[in-house]
Amino acid sequence: MNLSDTFRPLEELAALDPVSDLIQRRWRKILDGRAAGTILRGEWLGHAAHPALVAVPIGAWTGAIVLDRSGEPRAARRMIGLGLASLPAVITTGWADWSTLDGRQRRVGLVHAATNAAGVALFLTSYLRRRTGADETSRWLGLLGWSAVGLGGAIGGHLVFNQGARVAQRPNTAEAVVEYNVA
Repeated sequence: MNLSDTFRPLEELAALDPVSDLIQRRWRKILDGRAAGTILRGEWLGHAAHPALVAVPIGAWTGAIVLDRSGEPRAARRMIGLGLASLPAVITTGWADWSTLDGRQRRVGLVHAATNAAGVALFLTSYLRRRTGADETSRWLGLLGWSAVGLGGAIGGHLVFNQGARVAQRPNTAEAVVEYNVA
C-alpha cells in the first residue's frame, strides 16, 4: 500500500503558513549560526539526529503495548515512562530540523508534529491513569497513543521519502541500481 497519495494533500494546507512562518522565525533566531543548531540538527553527526532518537519512544511504547497484552502492567507503565522521558530530545531535534524546511515541507511537518502530540497526550494520560494500577481504559489509551504515533511516523516518512526533507542528495533511482554478479 502506497500512502503518498493519501498524504500529498497535506502539502497544500496553506492555512498553516502564518503559524508555520512565525514558528520557523523563532526557531531560526534561536538556532541559526549557533552551536545549539549544529548539535540539534545533527550536523556534527553527518545526518539528522531526530530520526535516530525517535527509536527510543517508539520502541518503549511498542514494548509497553506488548507488556500490557502479556499481563505486565507495571512494566508497561515503566516503558511508557521511558518513552515520555525521551521526548525532550526527540521534540527539540524535530523542531530544529523542521526549521530548515521549505513551506510545503513545513506544512506536512506541522501535521506530523500535531499527530505525534496527540499520541503523546494519550500515552501521558495512560501513564497517569496507571498510578493506581492499569485498567482497560489505560491499556486502550496506550494502544490509541501507539496508533497516533504510528500515523505520525508515516507522515514523517512522507516528509522525508516523498518530499526529500533534510535529504542532501537524492540519487536518481535508475542510476542508483548497481549490478551484482555472483561469480
